[in-house]
Amino acid sequence: MTTSIKNTIRNFLEEDPFYQESITKGFSDDLPLVDTGAIDSIGIFNLIVFLETQFHITIAIEELSDSNFLTLNHIEKFIQEKVRQANGT
Repeated sequence: MTTSIKNTIRNFLEEDPFYQESITKGFSDDLPLVDTGAIDSIGIFNLIVFLETQFHITIAIEELSDSNFLTLNHIEKFIQEKVRQANGT
């Protein structure tokens, strides 16, 4: 069974020790991650390293915007597009 992009990211955020004090298990897909303090600038960097490694993509500095990283739903949509681009589809 294939794990969805959203579930992969959620599992990372919920299980990685770096986020354990700021992100609770079962957080909402629409939780504003940066605005609520769930993820700070170092947390974003950590997440980007994970995303690039996990999904075999490259995230450019200009792609680090609220429209891509505001919530789990935004991140999922952004990663889906990056994966499509990387696969040439």
